[in-house]
Amino acid sequence: MQDRGTFIDWLLPYALEWEKQTGIPAAVFLAIAASESNFGAAPTLFGIKGPSPSGASAPFPTFEVVDGVPTPTTDTFAVYNTPDEAFQHFMSLISQGRYASAWQAFQQSGNWQALLADLQDAGYATDPEWPAKIVALAQEMGGSPMTQPAQQSSMGPTPDALLSGANPIGEPLPEGTKVEV
Repeated sequence: MQDRGTFIDWLLPYALEWEKQTGIPAAVFLAIAASESNFGAAPTLFGIKGPSPSGASAPFPTFEVVDGVPTPTTDTFAVYNTPDEAFQHFMSLISQGRYASAWQAFQQSGNWQALLADLQDAGYATDPEWPAKIVALAQEMGGSPMTQPAQQSSMGPTPDALLSGANPIGEPLPEGTKVEV
């Protein structure tokens, strides 16, 4: 497992770029990726089962909640060549199929907390506490209460301010950081 700061530093530029494209706050992307990969201990990022778009997958130990009980198991998860591949796969997954209505509701409301609850309702995670855990982790990573929709977020600096060199963990972005999306 990477330490939290290293994981956030590595993934933050991607999360900021995807926030600009989707409206999902960067801290929410970071929280989901951190939760689903145990801060980089597994190269799964978003905990998507099955192969990645490039066909890569690997078995990893995990917990699934079965009849209200966290149950250890091993499952096959998508692994990625790049963070962008992971973000693209996540967005492709949540914008269609059984998650499409959750994504459509988010596009209309901008309420990322409702998006998490709607993804949970559609079966994204077996842990019934998953949305609350992601909200708490996102608040921790965002550095302030995040109770508003993304368009009116109180998460702190705007994406433009973050891209100019500030970030929620208080350290400058690496010089020359480029993110391809």
